[in-house]
Amino acid sequence: MVTLIYDKAATEFGQDEHPERPERLINTEAYLLDKHPDWLWVRPRLATVEEVLRVHHPEHLDRLRQPIDFDADTPYYPGIGEHARRAAGAAIGSVDLALRGRESFSLMRPPGHHATSGEAMGFCYLNSIAIAALYGQIKNSLPSL
Repeated sequence: MVTLIYDKAATEFGQDEHPERPERLINTEAYLLDKHPDWLWVRPRLATVEEVLRVHHPEHLDRLRQPIDFDADTPYYPGIGEHARRAAGAAIGSVDLALRGRESFSLMRPPGHHATSGEAMGFCYLNSIAIAALYGQIKNSLPSL
Protein backbone atom coordinates (compact mmCIF):
# COMPACT_ATOMS: atom_id res chain seq x y z
CA MET A 1 0.00 0.00 0.00
CA VAL A 2 1.21 3.51 -0.82
CA THR A 3 1.29 6.09 1.94
CA LEU A 4 0.54 9.58 0.68
CA ILE A 5 1.86 12.43 2.80
CA TYR A 6 -0.33 15.50 2.46
CA ASP A 7 -1.66 18.46 4.40
CA LYS A 8 -4.34 20.87 3.15
CA ALA A 9 -2.31 23.66 4.78
CA ALA A 10 -0.13 23.45 1.67
CA THR A 11 -3.03 24.97 -0.29
CA GLU A 12 -3.45 27.98 2.00
CA PHE A 13 -1.04 30.32 0.24
CA GLY A 14 -0.48 31.44 -3.31
CA GLN A 15 -1.31 33.94 -6.01
CA ASP A 16 -3.77 33.37 -8.84
CA GLU A 17 -1.33 34.44 -11.56
CA HIS A 18 1.65 32.53 -10.18
CA PRO A 19 2.45 29.15 -11.83
CA GLU A 20 3.12 27.46 -8.47
CA ARG A 21 -0.33 27.76 -6.90
CA PRO A 22 -2.72 25.78 -4.68
CA GLU A 23 -4.74 24.32 -7.57
CA ARG A 24 -1.82 22.07 -8.43
CA LEU A 25 -2.32 20.18 -5.18
CA ILE A 26 -6.10 20.53 -5.02
CA ASN A 27 -6.51 18.91 -8.46
CA THR A 28 -3.95 16.20 -7.74
CA GLU A 29 -5.58 15.40 -4.40
CA ALA A 30 -8.98 14.95 -6.08
CA TYR A 31 -7.48 12.75 -8.80
CA LEU A 32 -5.58 10.51 -6.37
CA LEU A 33 -8.54 10.13 -4.00
CA ASP A 34 -10.62 8.98 -6.98
CA LYS A 35 -8.03 6.66 -8.53
CA HIS A 36 -6.47 5.26 -5.35
CA PRO A 37 -9.09 5.16 -2.57
CA ASP A 38 -7.07 2.44 -0.80
CA TRP A 39 -3.97 4.60 -0.26
CA LEU A 40 -3.19 5.65 3.30
CA TRP A 41 -3.18 9.44 3.69
CA VAL A 42 -1.11 10.92 6.54
CA ARG A 43 -0.19 14.43 7.59
CA PRO A 44 3.47 15.44 7.72
CA ARG A 45 5.30 16.81 10.69
CA LEU A 46 7.33 20.01 10.59
CA ALA A 47 11.02 19.49 9.94
CA THR A 48 12.81 20.56 13.09
CA VAL A 49 15.01 23.63 13.12
CA GLU A 50 17.97 21.30 13.76
CA GLU A 51 17.13 19.28 10.62
CA VAL A 52 16.80 22.44 8.54
CA LEU A 53 20.06 23.91 9.87
CA ARG A 54 21.99 20.89 8.56
CA VAL A 55 21.37 22.40 5.10
CA HIS A 56 20.55 26.09 5.57
CA HIS A 57 22.31 29.00 7.25
CA PRO A 58 20.55 30.46 10.34
CA GLU A 59 20.31 33.79 8.50
CA HIS A 60 18.26 32.08 5.81
CA LEU A 61 15.68 30.97 8.38
CA ASP A 62 15.54 34.55 9.68
CA ARG A 63 15.04 35.81 6.11
CA LEU A 64 11.99 33.56 5.66
CA ARG A 65 10.21 35.69 8.28
CA GLN A 66 10.84 38.99 6.50
CA PRO A 67 7.80 40.11 4.45
CA ILE A 68 9.77 40.87 1.29
CA ASP A 69 9.67 38.85 -1.94
CA PHE A 70 12.79 36.77 -2.54
CA ASP A 71 12.70 37.20 -6.33
CA ALA A 72 10.09 37.41 -9.12
CA ASP A 73 9.47 33.64 -8.95
CA THR A 74 9.60 33.30 -5.18
CA PRO A 75 7.22 35.69 -3.41
CA TYR A 76 6.94 36.09 0.32
CA TYR A 77 3.80 34.62 1.93
CA PRO A 78 2.85 34.92 5.60
CA GLY A 79 3.93 31.74 7.36
CA ILE A 80 6.06 30.56 4.42
CA GLY A 81 8.79 29.31 6.77
CA GLU A 82 6.34 26.96 8.48
CA HIS A 83 4.88 25.85 5.14
CA ALA A 84 8.40 25.07 3.89
CA ARG A 85 9.24 23.18 7.11
CA ARG A 86 6.04 21.15 6.67
CA ALA A 87 7.03 20.25 3.08
CA ALA A 88 10.50 19.28 4.31
CA GLY A 89 8.88 17.22 7.06
CA ALA A 90 6.87 15.38 4.41
CA ALA A 91 10.08 14.60 2.51
CA ILE A 92 11.60 13.30 5.75
CA GLY A 93 8.49 11.19 6.28
CA SER A 94 8.98 9.66 2.84
CA VAL A 95 12.56 8.80 3.74
CA ASP A 96 11.42 7.16 6.98
CA LEU A 97 8.93 5.04 5.06
CA ALA A 98 11.49 4.12 2.39
CA LEU A 99 13.95 3.02 5.06
CA ARG A 100 11.24 0.66 6.31
CA GLY A 101 10.66 -0.68 2.79
CA ARG A 102 7.35 1.11 2.28
CA GLU A 103 6.17 3.07 -0.74
CA SER A 104 5.20 6.70 -0.27
CA PHE A 105 4.49 9.90 -2.12
CA SER A 106 4.76 13.42 -0.74
CA LEU A 107 2.07 15.70 -2.17
CA MET A 108 3.20 19.00 -0.72
CA ARG A 109 4.18 22.52 -1.54
CA PRO A 110 6.16 24.66 -1.64
CA PRO A 111 8.53 22.57 -3.69
CA GLY A 112 12.01 22.21 -2.29
CA HIS A 113 14.86 21.56 -4.67
CA HIS A 114 16.08 24.94 -5.98
CA ALA A 115 16.81 26.66 -2.66
CA THR A 116 20.48 26.99 -1.76
CA SER A 117 21.90 27.00 1.75
CA GLY A 118 21.38 30.75 1.96
CA GLU A 119 18.81 31.68 -0.66
CA ALA A 120 15.21 30.90 -1.63
CA MET A 121 14.63 30.69 -5.37
CA GLY A 122 12.62 28.99 -8.09
CA PHE A 123 9.46 28.71 -5.92
CA CYS A 124 11.58 26.90 -3.28
CA TYR A 125 12.14 28.34 0.20
CA LEU A 126 13.97 25.41 1.80
CA ASN A 127 15.72 22.55 0.06
CA SER A 128 13.49 19.71 1.21
CA ILE A 129 15.39 17.22 -0.92
CA ALA A 130 18.73 18.00 0.74
CA ILE A 131 17.15 18.11 4.20
CA ALA A 132 15.55 14.68 3.69
CA ALA A 133 18.69 13.19 2.10
CA LEU A 134 20.87 14.26 5.04
CA TYR A 135 18.24 13.01 7.46
CA GLY A 136 18.28 9.62 5.70
CA GLN A 137 22.06 9.43 5.74
CA ILE A 138 22.16 10.13 9.46
CA LYS A 139 19.28 7.80 10.30
CA ASN A 140 20.62 5.00 8.11
CA SER A 141 24.07 5.21 9.72
CA LEU A 142 22.72 4.81 13.25
CA PRO A 143 22.70 1.31 14.74
CA SER A 144 19.28 -0.28 15.05
CA LEU A 145 17.75 -0.28 18.51
